[in-house]
Amino acid sequence: MDDRIKPGANLQWADLQGADLQGADLQWADLQGADLQGADLQGANLQGADLQGADLQGAKLPPAPMVLLAYWRTLSERLVAQLMLYDAVNADNVKKFTVWAKGGPCPMQVDNYGRAANFTESKEIWLKYCLGKKTAWTARKLADAVLRECCKGWEQKP
Repeated sequence: MDDRIKPGANLQWADLQGADLQGADLQWADLQGADLQGADLQGANLQGADLQGADLQGAKLPPAPMVLLAYWRTLSERLVAQLMLYDAVNADNVKKFTVWAKGGPCPMQVDNYGRAANFTESKEIWLKYCLGKKTAWTARKLADAVLRECCKGWEQKP
């Protein structure tokens, strides 16, 4: 019997409290509102996973860059701005993002690498908050901010 989680699995509101999900392929899984308290997600593939409203109290997570690749739908403008700066700095050409915001081509469509974070970008937010900036928060600081804003029970451990 194949008991692996299938990419895109619907685990919305699932009780996964304390589950051992180390190395699980949760790509594009719907974990919205899931109870992941104390779950071990170290090494899990969270790319595109919907963790909006999930309870992550005491959960062990994969590295911050993987957390940022989950799908973050609803974020504050200031957090979207920080994520856009992170994407731009990791694409190694911040100026191309300003060209895009003013009507030019999307810089990520011509880059050899994919995006560094998965969220809905905004030209208006780029023009409002990001013009002239060349640095971004670390992946850890961004992941903590996203988790605090989108998930229940998240506390950064010292």
